[in-house]
Amino acid sequence: DAPFLSLPASAQTKAQQLLAPFSGHPFVVLFPGASIAERRWGAARFNQVTARFAKHCYGVAVVGSMDDTTTGTAIITAATGLNLAGQTSLTETAAIIERAALLISGDSGVLHLGVGFGTPTVSLFGPGIAKKWAPRGQQHRVLNHHLPCSPCTKFGYTQKCPHHAKCMKEITSDEVFQAAMVLLQK
Repeated sequence: DAPFLSLPASAQTKAQQLLAPFSGHPFVVLFPGASIAERRWGAARFNQVTARFAKHCYGVAVVGSMDDTTTGTAIITAATGLNLAGQTSLTETAAIIERAALLISGDSGVLHLGVGFGTPTVSLFGPGIAKKWAPRGQQHRVLNHHLPCSPCTKFGYTQKCPHHAKCMKEITSDEVFQAAMVLLQK
């Protein structure tokens, strides 16, 4: 997919500075945030994926708002990557995603930034309507278990889940890592 977004030079410069520890090595961006709790995959699962990327020599950068800082800390250890959550503006986050080998995200605006820059994505869908919002094309993998209760979002609103977001919890770290490696090895 051809990129269709562009960024200011200041955002590019900040991204380059923040990503200096990777010094030209490939890295993956994780966005653990979401507008509602039901769309969050969870720090523990992201941490499991991060550890596997480290074993395969991929750096990992977590992006997100100030609300995602604690989650980023739970995902990243000093040996596995950078927690940039709460440290960047939206355009700086976009510049980081643009430089990434891959973005892993739930159904979010950040996911669509990755698509806009031509960055391969692994997207995690449960409550959201994948048929309508999931990225399409060879550079994108959509993980969705299609439970009978999902998607549960109707007219832009998602009710509190009586099943404790089972649709997201059933997506395993193995599935995410395998989908990511398929894209990274292309």
